[in-house]
Amino acid sequence: MGLGLESVVGYEKDGKDVCMVPEWQLRNLVVVANGRFVENKKRIERFRELVRSSMGEGIGGGKEKRVGDSGVWESKEERRERKRAEGLRRARETKENEINGSIELKDEEIPDVGALALEQNL
Repeated sequence: MGLGLESVVGYEKDGKDVCMVPEWQLRNLVVVANGRFVENKKRIERFRELVRSSMGEGIGGGKEKRVGDSGVWESKEERRERKRAEGLRRARETKENEINGSIELKDEEIPDVGALALEQNL
């Protein structure tokens, strides 16, 4: 959502506009509104850059995706098949680990025992 600004500054009575706010307050509202326009413009530009970068600067019209960090592009169908194969491989590995009764934890999954001991002492 953008930075909006709403303020009642007047009303209409018998076909005439009636201002309820002194000129100095209107000037202040204009300054605030202009500042919000500037910030919204920055936000729109950041959004556009994110869209451009996610679309790969237009390569493939958004129908192709990068494969990891290799920079190679794959079609939607190729990506779907690769993801399916990866999922099947992980499921097979998980099932094999359950059968063997051992589950290997990666280093980042192993909790730091020292940190746990510190938390208990607090």
